[in-house]
Amino acid sequence: MKSWETGAAGDERALLAHAFLRFPFFKTAAGSPSDCEADRPALNEERLAVIWADVLGRKHVGVDNNFFDLGGDSLLYAVLQQRIATEFGQRIPFAELFQSPTVRQQAELIQRRVKEKPVLPPGVLALQPYGTRKSIFWAYDQSLNLAKAIGGDQPFLSIVLTAEDFASLGETPTLQNIAACLLRKILATQSKGPYIIGGFCDGGILAYEIASQLQVAGHVGVASCAVGRTEPFILGVV
Repeated sequence: MKSWETGAAGDERALLAHAFLRFPFFKTAAGSPSDCEADRPALNEERLAVIWADVLGRKHVGVDNNFFDLGGDSLLYAVLQQRIATEFGQRIPFAELFQSPTVRQQAELIQRRVKEKPVLPPGVLALQPYGTRKSIFWAYDQSLNLAKAIGGDQPFLSIVLTAEDFASLGETPTLQNIAACLLRKILATQSKGPYIIGGFCDGGILAYEIASQLQVAGHVGVASCAVGRTEPFILGVV
């Protein structure tokens, strides 16, 4: 029976994931950690087995062990769901996880969801790509905690400038130029409204400028909001 023990094997992967999430312009030759790793079932199983062992307090788990047979319960399953979202960028609904109670089944489930993920323009990062609602575009900040908090049915996309964008904008880009660049990414991702655009602090000002440019371009159904230190507030609704 194949199994993995917890240890330092995931240190390099964790460092790559941290760098990619912390710095918007960090890239490896293969792209983001999820792009280069999450499509390989064996590595998915290894990463999941480490997570399971940590959640369940075990030294190792097998790929075909049932989560509940190993002492898991619904509360620990909620912890597992959160850990999968953090490690793989996939917030999987409870119903799907309950139908896949082994490491092998969950690795296959993650692989399928990654393959179904739409291809996004450079600088558009799917912090939570799934759901039936209109996407929230978050300006210039990768608010992973917020993406998790709003739930699995709300797509949440971060829009940032890439190194290529900085080169094209020049040494002293204006707020309007930066907003126009990010707006092109939004329109390449979603061609029709309504649009929901937000940001944290200065990102909220940028979100409002993007919304204003959408309005000038003739788009309707545009809402923008900013999140400060205390609570969010609406900057404008068109």
